[in-house]
Amino acid sequence: MDKSEFERLVSSGNYHDGHSPLVRWKGKSFRLTSILEFRGQGPGKSADGTPWSVNRISKTIKEFGLNEAYRESNETTHNGDVTRTESIRVAGVLYSRNDNENWKITKPEAPWQQPDASGGSSNPFEDISTDVEYKYLGTEVFRNATVKTYLATTRKKSVNKVNGTDEFLVSTEKYWLDQDGTTLKSVYRSDGKGVGRTSFTGITMEFVLDSSISITAPNVP
Repeated sequence: MDKSEFERLVSSGNYHDGHSPLVRWKGKSFRLTSILEFRGQGPGKSADGTPWSVNRISKTIKEFGLNEAYRESNETTHNGDVTRTESIRVAGVLYSRNDNENWKITKPEAPWQQPDASGGSSNPFEDISTDVEYKYLGTEVFRNATVKTYLATTRKKSVNKVNGTDEFLVSTEKYWLDQDGTTLKSVYRSDGKGVGRTSFTGITMEFVLDSSISITAPNVP
């Protein structure tokens, strides 16, 4: 399978940059659960003099209702510190709060975007060579239904633009598609290794139709 065929199958009619990330489910009620993980260790030092490291995991549940209403909750743990946020959008008005604070009306949010596979960090490397393999894996039973699965595997060699050392990255992207071609689940995993440096990024996304979703505006003091 070549790149164009793979991208046509796993991308066409799925993601777009509006409030609803699935074109084929626009106007329907559904839930998106996404988990973003990033772990890394490097040769540098943290502010306290210890070796630099980061461990971040973020879980977001976003529900899309009728008339472009949505509700979102997020819990992020960064090196042991936990933050929680919530937001609701009803009739074009956006409400938000942190932890268990009171709700408040805030400015409109930016359009939905697929999570960044870099873990939110800038890339200090320049790519030297990249090899990508695309496969149709066959069918699996997923949520009591038969779905089609696809896998892309990338092997990349890069060079550190500061000190000239090499970095090697292996990543995989697996997709579960229903019979209509809609993505029900996607899993991205990458492992990077270099001189004194390791990194792991994981992104799991699951989409579920749920006609019982009902979104109403919260009480604002």
